[in-house]
Amino acid sequence: MLVLDASAALAVILDEMDRREARQLLEEIRANGVLVPPLWTQEVVNALLMAERRDRITPSDVERGIALLDGLPVELTESDPPMSHLASVAREHRLTAYDATYLLTAMESGSPLATRDEALAEAARRAGVRVISFPR
Repeated sequence: MLVLDASAALAVILDEMDRREARQLLEEIRANGVLVPPLWTQEVVNALLMAERRDRITPSDVERGIALLDGLPVELTESDPPMSHLASVAREHRLTAYDATYLLTAMESGSPLATRDEALAEAARRAGVRVISFPR
């Protein structure tokens, strides 16, 4: 299983990554599934809607992106991390609380983390998490 942050999911949907890399990531997801924290859904949908409002994509593109993600084996974690633990990890790694949530999900599950966020990728490496990175 793989922890997939919103930046990696959105890069596939918005064609912001190499097509070969996107295909490989989708194959990995279909074969092994992904684990995401509850905030992932809101982050992805919000980013798609913001891209639509900025005329980067159409409402049909939003629906296609959502359908693609809905068709993948995505497992939501049971809950968000406790606030004090989240704040501690975010502070230690100089991350947003959102990114610290993905890091904690990967750390606690022992799964690799797929991200396009360089700060998150570096923090994950420092924490001993294997990273599948797709630089911008």
